[in-house]
Amino acid sequence: MTEFYAQPYSLDHTGFYFDSIEKFEEGMEKLNKLGCEEVEIQFIDGEDHLCDLAKSVGIHQGDINFWYDELEELDDNDIIRICFLLDDLGYNIKDALERYDESLPASRHRRRLRERTNRRNHRYS
Repeated sequence: MTEFYAQPYSLDHTGFYFDSIEKFEEGMEKLNKLGCEEVEIQFIDGEDHLCDLAKSVGIHQGDINFWYDELEELDDNDIIRICFLLDDLGYNIKDALERYDESLPASRHRRRLRERTNRRNHRYS
């Protein structure tokens, strides 16, 4: 499970922690009643590969539903490939999700993916 923090841009309001879309919506409803509508989404806790994915995707208030609907349940290997497509090849998230399970055509892409996987495995071991 991934935990985020919704940090209001307004200094007059206090944010909230959430680990589900329901808790996010509940927290936003409370903030909206206080006149705060915009927050920055910060990754707080979760599995390392989900942290990498949140950073690569750039999760924000407008796509937090997308995180819980499409991204949170991806496995580690899928996330490595998606992050590679996003960070190294410049794909947007929609295209990366459509193509992450395809074979990489060029040997240089396969080599870069292997290097990314090795760096990630070394970093978390």
